[in-house]
Amino acid sequence: MYNPGREKYATYFKGSHLPLGIFRIERQLPFELHDHDFTELVLICSGSGTHMTQNGEYEVGPGDVFVIPPGMQHGYRNPRDLGMLNILFYLDHLPISREYLSLLPGFHSLFSVEPRLRDQFQFRSRLFLDPSQFRKANRLACELEEEVNLARPGHELLAVSSLMQLIGYLSRAYTGNNSHASDEVRRIGDVAAYMEQHIHDTLRLDELAEVAHMSVRTLQRTFRIAMGVSPMTYLIHLRMQHACELLRFTDLQVTEISSRVGLQDSNYFARLFREQLGQSPRQYRMSTRRTSTRSGPSPSP
Repeated sequence: MYNPGREKYATYFKGSHLPLGIFRIERQLPFELHDHDFTELVLICSGSGTHMTQNGEYEVGPGDVFVIPPGMQHGYRNPRDLGMLNILFYLDHLPISREYLSLLPGFHSLFSVEPRLRDQFQFRSRLFLDPSQFRKANRLACELEEEVNLARPGHELLAVSSLMQLIGYLSRAYTGNNSHASDEVRRIGDVAAYMEQHIHDTLRLDELAEVAHMSVRTLQRTFRIAMGVSPMTYLIHLRMQHACELLRFTDLQVTEISSRVGLQDSNYFARLFREQLGQSPRQYRMSTRRTSTRSGPSPSP
């Protein structure tokens, strides 16, 4: 369970312990630049307007779909009967395994890479749904909206299931984008997904470059622009993130966890973990389990 502050949490998530909210806006008003600590999935339903970020402005209209990641400043100006659907969630605090998300074609492209490359490609990398695709996405969103808003017994399970269906559909749809901009986004997304799927293997830059169909030099440059760090630094972050999940939700020995995240030298793993997290793997396990005991049972990974 995640609670970023009772008052703020209740504003967006109606006081539920499920960090998932959905808002249908019939006529968006002008809104100054602001940011959130959660992910926002936006589906433009009608009208038009200007979507603003800290680095640029882009016209949006019916069928446009885009993700606003945590910390990204955004807003709207000159809305003209602009209707939209906003889905808000803390992805890392929903009972969803990132391992399964990484198997979705287009997931990393839509949720991680495109937002970072949006300004470079002047929003040409966004997902656009044709009327038939949008009707299906809207139907899935309506099912999610019903579960969240009615909050009937068991709605948490069905709401998360509906969200996953919507994310899956949109991620697959992104793979159908045919522009040069979206092609480059997909290539970096494919590399990020490949890293997660082979986190237990020893990965080399030339191997990742083959996945991206790029030279090593081009991959390093493009990946850093898209993800903010080098490919190998990103891989270390993934390994430490996966190690944290194993420490929290399993009783595996540290040496076994080290092997499962692709690091055969457990001493090297422990040193990396301390550099990244500021404490040893054992200290992390003890502190997170004490927190879980105080706040109630944690969701399964």
